[in-house]
Amino acid sequence: MPYKYQCDSCNRDITNVVRIQCAECDIDLCVSCFASGVELKKHKNNHSYKIIEVCDFSIYDEDWGADEELILIDLCEQYGLGNWEQISENLGSKTKKECANHYMDIYVNSPRWPLPREVPDFPKEESRRSNKPFEESSPIPKKQNKTKRPLQSLPANHEVAGYMPGRKEFETEYENDAEQTVKDMVFDEFNDTPEEYDLKIAVLDIYNSRLDKRIEKKNFIFDRNFLDFKRIQAIERKRPKDEKELLSKMRVFAKMQSPTEFDDFVEGIKNEIKLKQRIKELQHYRQNGISSMSEVMAFENHKSQKSKNHHQSDIYGHEKRASTSRHTRTTSEDTYLIASPRVSTPRVSGRKASAPLDLKDADGVSLLSEAEYSLCCNLRLLPKPYLVIKEKILSEYARLGSLKKRQARELIKIDVNKTGKIYDFFLSAGLIKGPNTMVSSEYN
Repeated sequence: MPYKYQCDSCNRDITNVVRIQCAECDIDLCVSCFASGVELKKHKNNHSYKIIEVCDFSIYDEDWGADEELILIDLCEQYGLGNWEQISENLGSKTKKECANHYMDIYVNSPRWPLPREVPDFPKEESRRSNKPFEESSPIPKKQNKTKRPLQSLPANHEVAGYMPGRKEFETEYENDAEQTVKDMVFDEFNDTPEEYDLKIAVLDIYNSRLDKRIEKKNFIFDRNFLDFKRIQAIERKRPKDEKELLSKMRVFAKMQSPTEFDDFVEGIKNEIKLKQRIKELQHYRQNGISSMSEVMAFENHKSQKSKNHHQSDIYGHEKRASTSRHTRTTSEDTYLIASPRVSTPRVSGRKASAPLDLKDADGVSLLSEAEYSLCCNLRLLPKPYLVIKEKILSEYARLGSLKKRQARELIKIDVNKTGKIYDFFLSAGLIKGPNTMVSSEYN
């Protein structure tokens, strides 16, 4: 334990504050107890006393304060010269090598031996208890290049609870009771039978295997720098949620790999997940008849525009949409009627129609008739997705012999208004027929 002064009355730590020392008996008091006139043991409140201030200035060496010099002398007297390990432990601020070197240099190898080295001249300073106003007093000089006192290897002195960095040990080790089985074991070559000898050897083998596991666990922690938990926490906070869940599932494999191998393994899993997500996106595009990146961009723009229009329609409400539908006739409907004169006029939706899509350079446009091209432009539908829809509807019609609009909407999972218009177009063009409807032959 570091050397400390305590008030003999209230047991308060007074090492680094002004204290009162009795000049007639070995008693140290804090200022509060001294002011209240405490008397204990042989000490009386009328005894002579000394005011002991904190001696934090250096005398012989910049790294040694005057208080440390005094404590060093007291500890040498108490524990004896040469017992530097015990002296260092009680001093708490210097290693045993520093204590030994300092004592030998200042007090033994002194030119004035048996006296210590000559004390240098100190500049005269005003007393700390001077009545001089604070503004006029000189600033307190700062001690330069004061070395930081080394911490003892105790759990309280490390940011990880229970870890002693100086010894690289934990307060509670893995298999902490392993030593209990061998602590009282004695080998007696005269009285031990061969069976007892073999049994003791087996117990030692078990103990060694438990020690090997303990070392393996500690190396696992040290190799991955788990003791630097602040850095690990900062990294964990920046991880996205899905990456945290993945890492939590993969940690079980960490003990079977080196840190670098585990990082590469997790990175490979992350890349695999990204590739699967990308493949799923491309399959979704392919199901919608998209086979080029230009079509993907047009598809995503149409999707975002549709979502935006749907959001705006929800904001304006049903009444506003109805008012808009009474005063607005979309260009797409007019074009649709021109392209297919026999198509019955569909019900106008409350949403304001978008401008027709230019499909002159789209893939598969050469496979469309003039009427189909006009329909796709007005419905803002790319040729390939339209051809996929057409194939599904005609296949279902061929299987059933007739097709209702409700069945077509269940078959094609897109906007129901677009499905209805496509169904009406096929019906009027004679490609399909509904219940009790004759097939027309005027499809060009």
